[in-house]
Amino acid sequence: MLRERVAEATEGDGWVTDSTYHTMLGEFIVRRADVLVWLDLPIPRVMWRLLRRTHVRNRDQVELWNGNVEPGWRKSWGYLIWPALESAFRNRRTFPSRYADVNLHRLRSDREVRAFAQSIQATASTSGSSSVSARQKMPPLTDT
Repeated sequence: MLRERVAEATEGDGWVTDSTYHTMLGEFIVRRADVLVWLDLPIPRVMWRLLRRTHVRNRDQVELWNGNVEPGWRKSWGYLIWPALESAFRNRRTFPSRYADVNLHRLRSDREVRAFAQSIQATASTSGSSSVSARQKMPPLTDT
């Protein structure tokens, strides 16, 4: 079911996903992608942002989706914080060789993320394409 839904969602041009879902789909998404963007920001910065966001969501009982809220620190540590830390180190070990033959943009700083986002905005706005994906504009990035 997942493969069929992903196949439909990634049909044609103009799609974006926030993961390759490699553990569930193998190289399925990667083979369909023109470009992979790897946000390889400094781990302390990523963890600080994750901890801060989780704290605010816990404190304020922010609804995430369908009435769900953060389950508290103990559960957040097990399903969110520790896995994020593990995957950051694992990705640094495995991504360079796994995606050596792919058009991979490894962005290591907020400045590189902003520059990349601006470059694709410029490409979309000057390409003359009439497709929806080319006309869509990304909102400006803000520092967090």
